[in-house]
Amino acid sequence: MRSWYLAGPFPLEESSGKNEHLKGFDTDFLVNSGGEIKPRVKEGKEVEFNNVSVHWFKYESPDAVINLDIVISEVSFVTAYAYTEINSEKEGLYLFSLGTDDGAKLWFNGEKVLDYPGEVRGILQDDVLIPVNVRKGKNTILLKVEERRGSWGFNARLLPSGPSELADMITLFHVHLRTDGTPELRLSRNELFMEKMFKSAQLKIVDEDSENTIWQGDWTQKRNMILPVGNDEYKKNILIITATLTDGNLWEQEISFSSGIPPQYKLFENGKTNYRITVAKDASESEQWAAEELQHWLAGISGAVFPIQTDDEEIMEHEIIIGYNRHSLALLESGTTKPEDTNESYHYKNEGSTILLLGGKERGATSLSVKMGFGPEEATMPPQVRVPISLPSPISRNP
Repeated sequence: MRSWYLAGPFPLEESSGKNEHLKGFDTDFLVNSGGEIKPRVKEGKEVEFNNVSVHWFKYESPDAVINLDIVISEVSFVTAYAYTEINSEKEGLYLFSLGTDDGAKLWFNGEKVLDYPGEVRGILQDDVLIPVNVRKGKNTILLKVEERRGSWGFNARLLPSGPSELADMITLFHVHLRTDGTPELRLSRNELFMEKMFKSAQLKIVDEDSENTIWQGDWTQKRNMILPVGNDEYKKNILIITATLTDGNLWEQEISFSSGIPPQYKLFENGKTNYRITVAKDASESEQWAAEELQHWLAGISGAVFPIQTDDEEIMEHEIIIGYNRHSLALLESGTTKPEDTNESYHYKNEGSTILLLGGKERGATSLSVKMGFGPEEATMPPQVRVPISLPSPISRNP
């Protein structure tokens, strides 16, 4: 796309935030001429906002990149608009390909389909691919690009793509857990877009081991759909979506989700704890050191004493278990094999109220224990444990 109407620059304020737009970028500078949803664009038409007055002008770029430094301004901390229209003989799904320097917003037929608060970067062709529904007849495109410093510009093109290609490239569904623990299937795209993607879809919910079917039925094609698995207890499930696309091909996706409200376990409160740290009776020197370090730093955080015990003791409800020993193996799946002593990988896991810090005897479990204890390396504690309020369960972490 080389033919555009351009308008700008509009002044912004400098901002150091890498993941946010420059201050003022979210302002609708076209509010007096249709707004960003339905801009009134015409060659020479004036655009006024506060004390700024610019005019739309038509620009034919000699190449794929529209260089805004040349045609708008070389000043930093500003923004500008680019507008164009395309006419299509038929409707269909396409990919809008965009590369910008720097952050940008994009409206396609009045719908905001991109809001990218990018930091300073160069223009990359096909940097962002956005699925859009092209109408038969006229389609409008409005792009807003901010300039932080250095070069400034964009390139864009429209790529044809069928439902099968899109389904494998983008997120179409996700499961949202409501505050009462009820799972809800939600669309990640608008309903019109999904109508162009699917003829029909069937849903099947199985337990986390995929052994038992909990429910199956048809997708309602609504934006939000309650998944009928109940919310009386916390459990993990798998949703299997099997669909027929509008191009006739079959498509399937699996989504892991939870239902019900997870129980809460307090690690410590008011300088007290019910937890104890457990190591093997024959724990390695490294594991024993890890237990003592964890005890020391947890005490510093909480003011509570976490007693250290061996796996000779009776298995209790509230334990932080370091390494593979009698207590941890009793909670893990049968047939679980220990890693090599020199294995440096580690695994953090909850089994009910119990916390397992698993890894090789020499370094694996030790590394995770130090991280959890926020020790001298100032390592980051897993978020479920670091905040001394409550600990959701069950959860699993694989750093």
